[in-house]
Amino acid sequence: MTQDDFNSSFRRIIGEQLPPSDVHVLANEIFNRDQKWIQVLAVVSLVFWILGTAGMLALIFGLNRLVLYVRLYDFADGKARPAHANQPSDQMWLMDYGTTFLHHAMPYLAASVVALMLAAVLTVWLIFSARRTTLNQINFGLVQISQQLRQMRDAESKESGN
Repeated sequence: MTQDDFNSSFRRIIGEQLPPSDVHVLANEIFNRDQKWIQVLAVVSLVFWILGTAGMLALIFGLNRLVLYVRLYDFADGKARPAHANQPSDQMWLMDYGTTFLHHAMPYLAASVVALMLAAVLTVWLIFSARRTTLNQINFGLVQISQQLRQMRDAESKESGN
């Protein structure tokens, strides 16, 4: 490899790895990256909110079913029984039927609580990311305005100096 080959290869590699020299292109790439990140956070947060809400609705359904069948069990033979009275075993299926759904849904209900906590954390993260992106856009806009004012001031000073 000659020195010229090395120099041209080195310049090509440096040119590919360095960011674009135009500040506007670089700023747009940063804004696009931040926008995609915010969209991903919003979608994931929404999914966790939906999963957590579905789990809480399942909990309400299970508790409603439990209370309903416990009450049916108490009045199974047409008269109310005190809570301490012995229940006939042929009517135990009502109590079992009322508790089955809630018993089998407990792992999913625990997962829904975790999903709600993750959704809350992701929502806070989303808010801070959106705030940071907005501040970056405002700062870039202020830099552009400052550059334009500086150019206008320089142009006026050149005209008044002539």
